[in-house]
Amino acid sequence: MFYAADDDAAASAVADLTAQGGWEPVRVGGVDDTSRIEVFGDLHQFGGLEGKVLSKREAEEKVRTRPA
Repeated sequence: MFYAADDDAAASAVADLTAQGGWEPVRVGGVDDTSRIEVFGDLHQFGGLEGKVLSKREAEEKVRTRPA
């Protein structure tokens, strides 16, 4: 599950809660990067992912690869 945070302590808490919920947390960056995980963003099911389900490794690669 993608998430964004500017504060490292908050990011750690979100990652822990995400993992406790059974998801693999993947940080996309800070608040300035949230548009990537919003609807129609390159990291959203109705955007660049086009309904694809990714492994954690694939998700981390997508985060590193920004659209042109």
